[in-house]
Amino acid sequence: MRQRIRWVGSKYRDLNPFDRFFGTISALALMAYLLVRGTPSSYSLVYRVLGINSSNIFGFAQPIRSDEYGVGTPKLISAKLAHWNPVNINSVYQERFGPAFPVPRHSASMIFDVFQWPYLVFPFDWAYTLSWVLLFSCGIFGWRVLLGKLNISPQLAWLGVFLLIFNAFQQAWLTVLANNFFTFPLIALALINASKHRLRLPAIYLIGAAVFSISLYVPGLVPICFVAAALGLTQIVAKKLSWKQLFANVFALLLGMISIIGLRFSEFQALNQTVYPGARMGTGGGVSIAHWASQFLPTLMYTGWESIAGMNTCEAAAVGTLLPLAFIFYSILQLDKLKAFNIVGLLKRLKTQYISELILLATFGIFTLWQLKGFPEWLATLSFLGHAGASRTFMASGPVLIILCLRILSRGQIDGRKILVAIFLAAITNGFIGSIFASHRPTVDYVAKFNVRGFQRFISILFNHDDWIALVVLLGVLVPLVVLKYLNILGNKKIVSVFLFAGLLVPNMVIWGSFNPIYSSSKIIAITKTPAALHVAQYFRGSDEVIILPGSLGPIGWLGNIGIKTPQAIQEIPPINYWKNLIGDRYSKYETILNRYAYIEVSDIPEPVVKQGDYIQVPRSWFDGQPNYIIPTFAILGTKPSHNSTDQNMHKIMCNKPDSKTTVDSLSRTSTSDNFEDVTISGWLNDQKIRNYAVSVQQDGNTEISITSLTRNTRFDVLNAINFASGVSGYSLAIKHVKSDSCYTVNFRATS
Repeated sequence: MRQRIRWVGSKYRDLNPFDRFFGTISALALMAYLLVRGTPSSYSLVYRVLGINSSNIFGFAQPIRSDEYGVGTPKLISAKLAHWNPVNINSVYQERFGPAFPVPRHSASMIFDVFQWPYLVFPFDWAYTLSWVLLFSCGIFGWRVLLGKLNISPQLAWLGVFLLIFNAFQQAWLTVLANNFFTFPLIALALINASKHRLRLPAIYLIGAAVFSISLYVPGLVPICFVAAALGLTQIVAKKLSWKQLFANVFALLLGMISIIGLRFSEFQALNQTVYPGARMGTGGGVSIAHWASQFLPTLMYTGWESIAGMNTCEAAAVGTLLPLAFIFYSILQLDKLKAFNIVGLLKRLKTQYISELILLATFGIFTLWQLKGFPEWLATLSFLGHAGASRTFMASGPVLIILCLRILSRGQIDGRKILVAIFLAAITNGFIGSIFASHRPTVDYVAKFNVRGFQRFISILFNHDDWIALVVLLGVLVPLVVLKYLNILGNKKIVSVFLFAGLLVPNMVIWGSFNPIYSSSKIIAITKTPAALHVAQYFRGSDEVIILPGSLGPIGWLGNIGIKTPQAIQEIPPINYWKNLIGDRYSKYETILNRYAYIEVSDIPEPVVKQGDYIQVPRSWFDGQPNYIIPTFAILGTKPSHNSTDQNMHKIMCNKPDSKTTVDSLSRTSTSDNFEDVTISGWLNDQKIRNYAVSVQQDGNTEISITSLTRNTRFDVLNAINFASGVSGYSLAIKHVKSDSCYTVNFRATS
């Protein structure tokens, strides 16, 4: 045992100093993440809908990431409540769990689902965290190994790792595209593997099956496959990989993917035959110059050249860092080393010495053409890029640009003074161009709307213009530059590394400013134990009743999390048979609406409509007269009463608005004496037109009783972030010393 410990210690000491330092820091950070049971989930927003404050350990919830807290995480909880059954037995649709948001299931495919194995061994909260830690580990250490294989120095490789993680695109898309982005190094390393070991191909097959089991999200998979192919070509021209080895590796990876598709064929077939996203095919283009240029000028889309007000902030994000611009300035500063500028000689060197870099540059050019202009339909289909939206390919073009710059920088000794000057010039240029093209001056509301926090928010308010961020933060590079010049220690590699990271990584993090949260996984499963969940479950969970709450909280999916059947949910694989049984021959008329991955909301409309690609509304009338379907005229979201009674109706608070625009989300009872209690009722009016209102309370349906206190408030409802109707007027009222066996009706009347 001691010998093994000594062997590990010797291997650790043999590591490059940068690998020892950043590797240790990363490992300790991942261990801390595991110990606090962290996740990047924004599920705290679901608690906010229920009127419960559930704070994050760090960072801020991302309202735009509704497909995580509204789809992926609810599906995971539903899978647990279904005891990892491949079918969601607690859903009214009885649908199979789909491939877009993989969940553990008792099926043969779990053999390859390495990232899902923790759920079979550990409690849910620890397993949820551990699955993310495994994914982050693959991303951090996988990217480090991959960049090293591409002849990038350890110093620059670690810089590249953190630039790839802490940028606008990854922070905006993390909880959806993490499976693709963090497992990409495994795909790329398998693809460029030139080992002659006899287990090489079986290992690549297993890697392919394990990776594709959780990352078969086509819009994210297609772009990174392009990058992997480009990296394979660079290894071939560098004579580190043969065509035979490349094709064998590709075959093994494809065989792994085919194995997963075969084990889940019915799911993939159903999803492929949908109108959305199965039949979704684009021809690219439509990306603005500002959006594309933000890969070089990371604040551009957020400083006003092109206002992102009203836009999906994810679709406006790019893998933007200051590295490409700093690299350009550094290259210009390096021209003084050339005794004579010979264009012919330069071209010859590019052809012979920099052909790998030219391949990466051509790859970036292909992505640029796809993003700005698009391809003909036949070429979009042939290249598979038609399955990836133009803005999604920034997850590939940005990394290619970073790899290209790092490879060239790694070819020679970095001049400390010049690289710091280049970073400073890049910072000034970034802020200056953003200032020139700014079309508006952000207000505090603007800053808050886009989740800008901390230092960025302070600077934005202070100067009333967030273009100052880059200037204020990066002017800090100038002072160390002057100090180091006089101390004459710029030759020290470690000192240069510190300011290389400070000049490129830290400002890049601060510029974006809105990091994904660290949220406790123990709170996610605890949604099933909240007072609201327990109160509802007391009456409906486990029964055959199907609850219809038009325009209510169904789309968030929390009702399904506690085992309550409701059509207001997310259909990942369209329940075609359910719709055919419900509406009969009319299904063919509405197939293009119903046969899609979508949020489903029940509404008072005559016919179903598509609100957006993944959000549909269906008529409430479809469910009239259906056996076991109930449409209550009140919402029950309170705590369990403290006294015992066999009459369930006595525990309910009813609202007199049958259109469900009035909601009760908290009911508190405190016994004061025998048969008497104090009652507190809180909720909100789900009607944006009602600003002023009067409230009265009737006891047992007839006697009006006095309200001891009434408070009104306006609160943000997260449903607003995903375009659902939301309430703005909150209320809380108290009634003192009333009979404990009474039923109360809360009446609201709009006033001028």
